Amino acid sequence: STVTAAMPTPDDRARQWLTLIDDGNFVQSWNEAAPAFKKSHSAAAWTSQATALRAPLGAVVSRDLKSVDLSRSRGAQVRYDTSFAHKSGTAETVTLAFGNGAWAVSGYSIK
Repeated sequence: STVTAAMPTPDDRARQWLTLIDDGNFVQSWNEAAPAFKKSHSAAAWTSQATALRAPLGAVVSRDLKSVDLSRSRGAQVRYDTSFAHKSGTAETVTLAFGNGAWAVSGYSIK
């Protein structure tokens, strides 16, 4: 399979993973992440980091796709304009790696 034909699309896969984060399912989000993500964060460290990052923001009010960048070698970067209950105007970036015929999250940030 090729990167361009992969299903779900990078946006779909990023949204599926973000739903886990939105619901506080941090361990499951770690389990579904790419090997590179797991190497840089233990499940416990990711849970702690994600809780500290997301809890103060509150629930997601809206998340709109801003861009999908497929220029990386076997990877993608998906950006969203996201508003949370306690903070609007944030930018979420989900980096994905393509391997074993599927996309998996290799990085996540909020600014």
